[in-house]
Amino acid sequence: MKIHFKNIIECQETIPLIARWYFEGWGFDISQTSVKLNQYTHSIPLQIVGFVDEEPVVTAGIYNEVNLLRFEPQYKKYQSWLSLLYTIPSMRSRGIRGLMLDYMDRLLFKMNISQYYLYTNTAEQLYLRKGWVELERIIYQNKDTVFMIKELAGKS
Repeated sequence: MKIHFKNIIECQETIPLIARWYFEGWGFDISQTSVKLNQYTHSIPLQIVGFVDEEPVVTAGIYNEVNLLRFEPQYKKYQSWLSLLYTIPSMRSRGIRGLMLDYMDRLLFKMNISQYYLYTNTAEQLYLRKGWVELERIIYQNKDTVFMIKELAGKS
């Protein structure tokens, strides 16, 4: 299986689809998501889309503002957050998310970003396997959530 990645500004025709994915996955408002995705560039915030045989199958973003920061302001000092990693159901458990994470590592390293962050209450084991390190555990939205960091030294 061959996968390739594009910045969303290179495939804006996928914006309605990704907005629908985010609605299905997390209940995000489709029109607000579409507006935000249309504003992204090659710098942060940015959105990446992964394709298999020209079909979009995965997406994720790098942001400086994530929902966690509204409720846990002590984390505002951290920049560059991986967020909203979504894989279509038919492509799950095939290593697609891991390939997206590898791509993000290389992309951010090329952007001279030496570390980035995430929080999760569902995919901790995936991130640990990909080299992420737990910084802290918190209760966020009534769920046990892990706050993690990825160091990017030597990822060219």
